Amino acid sequence: MLGTATLAAGLSALAVALVPTRHKVQTVERLRAALSFARLLVCAAGLAASAAQLRAQLRPDATRQAPVESARVEGYVIDRDRSAGRLRLTLRLTAFTAEGFASASPRRIRISLPERQSAFLGPGRHIACPVSLAPPASPLAPGSYDFQRRSFFEGLDAVGYARGACAPLPATARLSGLQRAGLWLAAVRADIAAEIVAIAPSQGGALAAAMIVGDRSFMAEETNDALRDAGLAHIVSVSGLHMAIVGGFIFFVLKRGLALIPWLALRLPVAKIAAAGSLLALGLYLALSGSSVPAQRAAIMAGVAFGAILLDRPAISMRGLGVAAALIVLLDPNAVVEPGFQMSFMATLALVAAYELLATPNGPRGSPGPLIGTLQAAAGAMTAAVVTSGVAGAATELFSIQHFQRLTLYGLPVNLAASPLIALLVAPAAVIAGVVAPFGLADAPLQLMAAALDVILAFAQAFAAMPEAVQPIPPFAPAAFVAFAAALVWACLWRGALRLGAVPLLAVGIAAQAAAGPIVAVFSADFTHVYARSDTNRTQALPAGRERAFERDRLLALTGAYPKDARQGLQVQGCTPQASCSLNLAHGGQVIWLPQAPDGPSHTAAPPCPTAAQATPSTSPTLLFSPTALPARWESACPGLLILDATHRAGRGGVVRQSPWGLHVNWSDSQTSNRPWRRSAGLRVPTDE
Repeated sequence: MLGTATLAAGLSALAVALVPTRHKVQTVERLRAALSFARLLVCAAGLAASAAQLRAQLRPDATRQAPVESARVEGYVIDRDRSAGRLRLTLRLTAFTAEGFASASPRRIRISLPERQSAFLGPGRHIACPVSLAPPASPLAPGSYDFQRRSFFEGLDAVGYARGACAPLPATARLSGLQRAGLWLAAVRADIAAEIVAIAPSQGGALAAAMIVGDRSFMAEETNDALRDAGLAHIVSVSGLHMAIVGGFIFFVLKRGLALIPWLALRLPVAKIAAAGSLLALGLYLALSGSSVPAQRAAIMAGVAFGAILLDRPAISMRGLGVAAALIVLLDPNAVVEPGFQMSFMATLALVAAYELLATPNGPRGSPGPLIGTLQAAAGAMTAAVVTSGVAGAATELFSIQHFQRLTLYGLPVNLAASPLIALLVAPAAVIAGVVAPFGLADAPLQLMAAALDVILAFAQAFAAMPEAVQPIPPFAPAAFVAFAAALVWACLWRGALRLGAVPLLAVGIAAQAAAGPIVAVFSADFTHVYARSDTNRTQALPAGRERAFERDRLLALTGAYPKDARQGLQVQGCTPQASCSLNLAHGGQVIWLPQAPDGPSHTAAPPCPTAAQATPSTSPTLLFSPTALPARWESACPGLLILDATHRAGRGGVVRQSPWGLHVNWSDSQTSNRPWRRSAGLRVPTDE
């Protein structure tokens, strides 16, 4: 922080010192402007870092410790969803009992249990469960999803599973007024979702429940897979699309409706009234949808747009987007590193830039007549849909590759097919259903909405079934990703020739990626999952161990293998936890699995040096995995040998890249690092009593 403040003060002093003289005034003014801009960037970075530090300090610290094998918890269900055929409950605890534990306990946990117990486990219910708990998982490898960090900032202290049947309890625990209101709202959301599915029992009804109240517990796993593989997963995550649809539809109806009343249209600012009504509708929808983090970000961005209308400012502008981004960073600094924020912000930034580039001044136009006017409006709407889908899709692909290691080839045509149905049927039907629901008239609009969503789902399933629909792509090197993202942001922010400044950033990204090299192997912290890219350009597993599906799929994706296609035939023939094996790497060299050190503790055997290691270790590297400790002298004896053995296993996974200078390991964040979400997991240290 001190360095940031010093740098900002120095830039400010230099900018003030550059007082314009009679000569070269324009040059000096430009230099002062550039220095002022740099000063603002430094100050903004310092303010954001301060906000992140404050947010982290506001979370109470605890000591990380081993999982709890057996405990009894009591708590209120505040959220419910389904994953892989199991029910997942988020509980606000009212009691925690575990042998040998201090009085302090986790406050919020997430557990999974068989779906057959779902009858009485809706949000708002008070239940008791025997559970097994563990701290939230840290990232498997560098760049993979950090559930531990997100759990820390969301207040989730532990995760686990139910060891037996859960039982309902009377609601006797004392809660604050805010907590009672939250539970009541969660129960209302669950009841609305159940009613929607009862009215429209197809998967379209399940999608409608997800879009209206954010409850995805009725969606089948196949539906989630089809939407994700077709590039339509964003329609069920309450975020920017939903806020834009709700706010835009309310704004359009109010503005047009008030304009039809001459007395009001001539005396009142109907656009501002419509903007105020849209802000109120967004607030209600945010509460009804569950107030998830993406929904909060989208509501802030939409609120800034409608607030600009109230202040007679352009609703769509870079300044408005900047204000929204600043508010989000100050209120939720952790959002900056989340894929949802990066993708939604980048899509919005690219759309605003495209809007400014394509916008034409409004000049006098004659009336084209009803037929020509209708055709022009239809053509304009279709063009806008194509441009919006194309620009937003292209702007977010970089982040999709980096965070999810996947490129959906048919995202644009699927979104183009879905956009008219969402705009003309789904959104109006949802709003109408919300208006007439208190009068018991919501069945027809909800069934229409579900039917339209069934058609959209059919599109998604058809495209997702194509073998080339999803292309697995390994992530970029961190430095390359930052450079590529900076180039994209630069090209969107500036105008004219200044956009060419993105070219050097793009060149830096390409150079950084080439220097880092491709990923040739990945491994989990305990070496139960070790995958390498063979010379046949196929990902294969080295030791045969008990696979954990989640770790397997995430690590496979890092190698550029689509998990559904790579799960079969992974094992290298003859490779077991007890038998040695080897595999030729995709970019030259070899990987060896050595289950135990040769010759026992004497370690007299010669190391498996690469044949050409002494001359060119970068072209003939050998990667050696072993669950036991190997002689330290081996690595120094072979310049081309990289050893990963028991001495490296400190609760960290990693990826191995093959650069032009040899093999290099990038480790995941250590469990013992000084970050607050690493040393804090919400579970307290057991006592010795």
